[in-house]
Amino acid sequence: MKIKRIVFFSIILISLFSCSSSENNSSADIQPNIIFILVDDLGWGDLGCYGHPYAETPNIDKLAEEGILFKKFYTSGVSCCPSRTAFMTGKHPASFKDYMADYGFGNNITITELLQEAGYATAHTGKWHMGPIEDMQKLPYGIDFSNYNKLEKDTLKGRDTHSFDWAIDFIKNKSHHPFYINIWTHIVHVPLRPRKEMLRHFEDIEVDKDQFGKWFNQDKLQILEKEGRSINEAMKMYLAELYNLDMNIGNLVQCLEEQNLDENTIIIFSSDHGPAPVRVAKEQNGEKDQMRLNMLGYAGGLRGGKHTLYEGGVRVPFIVKWPKKIKKNQIDNKSVVSSLDLLPTICSISGIKYEKNSFHGEDKSQVWYGNPEARMKPLYWKREKNNSISILENQWKLYKGKKGRVTLYNIELDPYEENEISSQETQVVERLLEQIDEWTGTLPQ
Repeated sequence: MKIKRIVFFSIILISLFSCSSSENNSSADIQPNIIFILVDDLGWGDLGCYGHPYAETPNIDKLAEEGILFKKFYTSGVSCCPSRTAFMTGKHPASFKDYMADYGFGNNITITELLQEAGYATAHTGKWHMGPIEDMQKLPYGIDFSNYNKLEKDTLKGRDTHSFDWAIDFIKNKSHHPFYINIWTHIVHVPLRPRKEMLRHFEDIEVDKDQFGKWFNQDKLQILEKEGRSINEAMKMYLAELYNLDMNIGNLVQCLEEQNLDENTIIIFSSDHGPAPVRVAKEQNGEKDQMRLNMLGYAGGLRGGKHTLYEGGVRVPFIVKWPKKIKKNQIDNKSVVSSLDLLPTICSISGIKYEKNSFHGEDKSQVWYGNPEARMKPLYWKREKNNSISILENQWKLYKGKKGRVTLYNIELDPYEENEISSQETQVVERLLEQIDEWTGTLPQ
């Protein structure tokens, strides 16, 4: 009789333990830690893993080696604030009536709010550009912690180092709790201020212009030559600043490993839009304008950059590492993914319920897991300053300028946008213009 009781209670204990373990495993599966690194003004071709001939970004390249790298990722804005709006809200920046940098996101829910409601500790460090903050003790958008008012504290260690150090402290303090943190850098926005030891790393650089495409030479290198500026020195400044960023990312990853958090932490790496333009400094206009001659961000041969709707302005790097769920050494050169997709994808991965029709993006969790898929909706861009609009649907990229001028490119056959074909594809043009009219009709006037 005693033996039967012992066996009976043993079975109960084993069952309870199994259920408890199952629940814990399930919780861990749906609650990974999430780190979102957003770089300012980084070009599609600025990293070693994206083919830059001179950049040294070993830690960022390792993220790609240990996860998935996307070749067709698009931001939704061509300047800082609109792009960040899409990442945070899953809504197109053109759908906001009031400019977000001045008025914030209004009543639109953010990814940080959704995660906070699901039990995450949420944080933000680095560049803000999401509207005014009235009270640092009561942060908006479901953000629990931030050092927003303590930026650029120690530039002797390099720009953004203070933000990464703060992020590392936050992670250590929250190592036993699911967390989400934005690390939004000021690198590589003007002005560049690389440390001397970073500059020495590129001391012997000799730039071969033939390593770059037509647009980079025309829009950047030729301007430097005309101004009598050294291309080698300008490239050294740019790459040294980027190298400093890479070192900080290496420190961040090391922290995750030391805290045994790397296996179930998602690291998302991207840029807010394409690289900033090289601009000729005006006389007696200060150091900042002079520094704009050093802005040698590279869009990988794509046309355009920051402030333009061309591919070089909206196609950017996007890397996701998650050892627990994402296989190593993956490159997706098929799936078209957007910054609008970040919110619904993170919600799907984290098991958070959300109203799908309330957001403009798509759940791309299966794409993150390495299963390429076609996009269901076209992508749109709109520049408020000149009212120009573009649309991407499958292989077709159409632009409608401020004066009504229409241009069309086949991005699959002509990714560098050198051959305009609107006169050859009149039916495609007509259809895409109708879609633009329909989309603009949904926007606030």
